[in-house]
Order: sequence, then structure tokens, then C-alpha cells
Amino acid sequence: MPQSMMEAGGAQAASAGLGAGMAVSAGHGRVVTRSYESLVAAQQAALAQTRAIQTYMNMGCQFEAKKQWDNAEKSYNYVLRVIALRDGPGSPKSVPALQRLVSVSEAQNQIDRAIDFQETVLAFAQRAEVPNVRATLDAQLNLCSLFVHKEDYASAESVLSDSVALCNSNTSIKPERRRLALRTYAKVLRKLHKDTDADKIEALEAESAKLTETAKAAPANLNQPMPSVTDSTAQTVKEQTEVPSKTAQKLKGADLPAASEQTPQESH
Repeated sequence: MPQSMMEAGGAQAASAGLGAGMAVSAGHGRVVTRSYESLVAAQQAALAQTRAIQTYMNMGCQFEAKKQWDNAEKSYNYVLRVIALRDGPGSPKSVPALQRLVSVSEAQNQIDRAIDFQETVLAFAQRAEVPNVRATLDAQLNLCSLFVHKEDYASAESVLSDSVALCNSNTSIKPERRRLALRTYAKVLRKLHKDTDADKIEALEAESAKLTETAKAAPANLNQPMPSVTDSTAQTVKEQTEVPSKTAQKLKGADLPAASEQTPQESH
């Protein structure tokens, strides 16, 4: 009797264990299903957000072309909000919209707002995971242009000082961009009545321009044809290389020393 009860209890326990296992498995399946559905929903949402970004960027450009600045600004601001939802705040994907907001603000003569947007663009360029020297220099020069527009030459000088240092430390920057930075820097220094410093920068810009022209002219010089040899030059070369006939006859008739007489005796 006790043995049968134990067997019955074991069967019930096994049945209970199987039921619990099936319940856990079913619960896990529901979790996996919900996770998959959430993933699909998130992907669909991201695609929808990407389409919205493209649509509103295009709308903003159209509004800009029509000089409908308020509508353009609303479009670009909406793009920034969608990018923040999709990628999180501080995404570098927001740079194109920020650049358009710089143009829209400048077109409305809202220079301070344009400067704020451009400073953000520059910050993104400087913090990029993969350094982009060209993007950084362009952002600096655009920011400097806004400071000059505002006649804030002190701020422009600070930015241009960094730009020139960037050009000097990176040979990948095109000479034309380097000369632009130097030329702009000199103009700003003169606005600040720092003529001595401006003279030095202008000298550097002139030297850079000269080196660029020399580099451009070098391949042209290499491709020039060799000058042709004139008859008089050919005659001169012939006279210098030919052995006079009398000397040749004299050498021909002379008794040359024997090889034993030319070779020194070896010392033993």
C-alpha cells in the first residue's frame, strides 16, 4: 500500500512538473513573440521617421526657394525633433537640418540665431568619431563669416586663429582653402588695427600662393619639348668629339709599347 501511494505520488509529481514546464515554455514563447512584434514595430517606426525626415527636408528646401522663411524653419525644426526621436538627442545626423537653419536665420538677418546654429554645427564636426578636417575648417570659416557680418571681429579672430593652426597642421587641406583662411584672418586683424600681425599673415598668404603657382607650372615645364639642335651646334659637337686627322695618323703609325712594358713587375 505505501508503495502504491508512493508510485501514485511520483506520477502526480511528474505530471505537475511537466505541466509547469509546459507553462514556462508557453510563457517564454509569448515573451519571444512580443519581443519580435516590438522589434518589427520599432523598425517600421524608424522607417516611417526616416521617410518623414526626407519629406520635411525637401519641403523646407522648397519653402526656402520661395523665401517662405517661417515655413522653412518649421520644417527643419520638425526634422530635428524626428531625428532626436529616432537616434536620440545629439545625433550628428541633425547637421544638414542645422545648416539649413543657419541659412534661413541669416536670410532673415537673425545673425545671433544663425551663430548659435553654426556653433552647434562646428561642435559636431570637432567631436566626430572619424576626424573630418575639411568639415571642421568649413564650419569655422562659415562661423567666422557670421561674426564678421555682426562686426564681432574679436570672436572672428579667435575662430580664424584656430583655422590657421588647423591648416598648418594638416597637409590634406587644399592650398586654396588655406589661402582663404589666411586672407580672411589678415582682413580681420586689420579691422582690429593689428597691422603688424596682418602683414605677417599676408606675407604667408603670398608665399603660399607663390608655391601653388610653382607647383602648377612644374608639370608644364616637364612636358615642354627639348630644344632642337641647330646646324652650328651640331658642327661644334662634331669638332669637339672627332679626333683630328693628323693626330689619328700619328697614333696609327707610332710603335705602341708592348704589354709587358705597360704592366709593372710584381714584387716578390
